Amino acid sequence: MGTERSEYFRRTCLCGQGELVIEFCMPDHPWAQAGRGTWGLSIHCDSCKKEYVLEERNNQAVIVRKFDVQARSQLGHECYERARKIMESDQVQQHLHDFETLISSQPTVTATYNLFRSTQILSSSINTFRRDLKREGATGLLRRHVNLRNMPHILNKLGKKDESLLTTIAELEALKTQAQEPCEIIGEPICDITEEAFYKK
Repeated sequence: MGTERSEYFRRTCLCGQGELVIEFCMPDHPWAQAGRGTWGLSIHCDSCKKEYVLEERNNQAVIVRKFDVQARSQLGHECYERARKIMESDQVQQHLHDFETLISSQPTVTATYNLFRSTQILSSSINTFRRDLKREGATGLLRRHVNLRNMPHILNKLGKKDESLLTTIAELEALKTQAQEPCEIIGEPICDITEEAFYKK
């Protein structure tokens, strides 16, 4: 099984020496369903490929600067690494140890489940929680799912204040938001890219 690619759009690139090509791709098998298609967006120009990237944005194909894309990707990676190091810090590990003690003091599985839910560590159903709890234990579930965004809720449940940690989390969340901001579009959107538009063409 492969992918059937159908050319949808082609035009001259920004520098005029190559082309922008958009293809509609569908799985090449008899049970492929509408709505399962994807878009192949490519720049066929060595010069423009160094400067720009084609992106899908709100059902439209747009051109953005490659530098902006790479900068946001790098910032996202840096945020991930900072969050990982913070979670591994003695400061956070002590809070998690105290939270594990609180978890172990819960009288019932339902109470334990509610504690996990109230700190936004898990959002699964209680039946799924019971199964996973039996398989991994409360500590295993905590360590596998907890992340930095849960820490303010955990501190609240512990009745603890850690302003330095909360400030660090807020700063990191602001950077994550910056990393996720859409890149500036160069010029106008190239074309609509929807299955409806493809089949009408």
